[in-house]
Amino acid sequence: MNIQAIKSDFLAKRNQLILLGEDASLLDSCNSLIDLSQFVGKSIFEIFDIFAAFETEVLNLKSGYAPFLVPMLEFGFEGQQYSLSLEFMAREDGPGFFLLMNADDDFSLRLRKMQQERNESVILVERIKEQEKSLKEYTAKLETVNNSLDRFAYIVSHDLKSPLRAIGNLATWIDEGIETGDHSELDDYLKLLKSRVSRMENLIEGILQYSRAGREHIAKEETALIKMLEELAASNFEKTDYELVLSPLLPASIYTQKVALHQVFSNLLSNVRKYGNSEFHRVEVEFSEDNDFYLFAVIDNGPGIDQRFHGKIFEIFQTLQSRDKFESTGIGLTIVKKIIEEQGGKIWIESAEGKGATFRFTWPKN
Repeated sequence: MNIQAIKSDFLAKRNQLILLGEDASLLDSCNSLIDLSQFVGKSIFEIFDIFAAFETEVLNLKSGYAPFLVPMLEFGFEGQQYSLSLEFMAREDGPGFFLLMNADDDFSLRLRKMQQERNESVILVERIKEQEKSLKEYTAKLETVNNSLDRFAYIVSHDLKSPLRAIGNLATWIDEGIETGDHSELDDYLKLLKSRVSRMENLIEGILQYSRAGREHIAKEETALIKMLEELAASNFEKTDYELVLSPLLPASIYTQKVALHQVFSNLLSNVRKYGNSEFHRVEVEFSEDNDFYLFAVIDNGPGIDQRFHGKIFEIFQTLQSRDKFESTGIGLTIVKKIIEEQGGKIWIESAEGKGATFRFTWPKN
């Protein structure tokens, strides 16, 4: 078979068709890419020693079977560098093989493009992994929020029903007193009724404060810390003797979300006023810091809190004294905890009964 007879049918100057014998010896070549005229009779695996890696696969090719492909091969031959794809085919008209070589002058460019695509794929996979991780974390947080909402709904409904029941009972007693003409206790009933209505209003306001706590986007500003604490102490303890002791390490000002930090200290000092030593309030504010957080401590001289109740005091509407004995919504420390945790900090208590209380919290710098 004359290879030149089929050259014009499917060859271009970027391709080269080579006719091989059944032992892969070179019989003929169109020489459009590489001049192989001097190698007639030699094995293609000797001419191109790099092809030897495919010898077994090529010699086992059968007529009618799929060709053996080498997508891209870079090699040097007689001082020239080539980037070629190879296609070995078994001949159908007799023993032997065809070898079609296709040139790729843009191989390096395509290789870089392939590498870039691979890198982009790797980056995409990493992003997907990060998104999956974030989604898992978000799902876990969502479950926690849902659990908190369920518990919040239960506590709110319970605590709101209590003053409503009292108001209902008082209304019934007042009605009975009016019907029977016995007005001896009406004044007491009316005072209790007003008290329960006031408690109801405080509870509702507390719920609104809790729902808003930590949710607003508050811009940072230069905050006169020492001045803030002095003003809060003066306003909270205006009717009681008090002493405010500030750590010498406490900075005069810090750059932070002033409104949020003001809410935290305001509720903590209000808590001291409500539950602390009624005759004389001594409040000490300690301070330290590391690279990421400020650490504050508010220490009082109050009656202290038994360790059994340390977890309970941060729960919404929880008080350690009867509301009939001491009027309180039990929401101040819950708001403090929520604000601090929304900021990325944490709060905890150190106290024992009869030994005062220390509330420590971290406040992120950034």
